[in-house]
Amino acid sequence: MDWDWYVNPGFLMAYYQKERRMLCDEIMNKFKEKFEYFLGVVGSWLLDSYSMDYLSCKYDIKAFVICREQLSVDAYTLWGGYYNQGYYPSKYNMLSPAQNEEN
Repeated sequence: MDWDWYVNPGFLMAYYQKERRMLCDEIMNKFKEKFEYFLGVVGSWLLDSYSMDYLSCKYDIKAFVICREQLSVDAYTLWGGYYNQGYYPSKYNMLSPAQNEEN
């Protein structure tokens, strides 16, 4: 059986930070072209704290959503995750509440 070891990265954390900024800018600009305003909320299967901070600072994103509702559909099983009330995530770990206003 042939096996392809290379996978095209599909999630932000697979890219360098400069590339993440470019990807975020591209999707935000495409959205604005179509709907004439920027998003206020961003949701994804996987998000990273760097991209969340960048989107918050540059585009004033008010909320982020982690959507994990895929079980054994393909190579990615993103089922479950943390269920919790809303919180201000840490700049260094999006799954942890910030410990102070700076973070």
